[in-house]
Amino acid sequence: MEYRFVIKDMLCARCEQSIIDAVRRIDREAVVEVDRPNDKVTVNSIEPRDAIIIAITEEGYTVSP
Repeated sequence: MEYRFVIKDMLCARCEQSIIDAVRRIDREAVVEVDRPNDKVTVNSIEPRDAIIIAITEEGYTVSP
């Protein structure tokens, strides 16, 4: 499934990598695309949306639908 998120507190390349790593910890085959200037993250994963949101939130980021 493809999920789209808005994450306004991504401020740098390290933030991007933290989000990618968080998603890949629960699905190492996930495809994660980050558009930091527009605060958008697209995730293609077999994991449910809620699991991805929890993984990103646990890294300290705020996820909007």
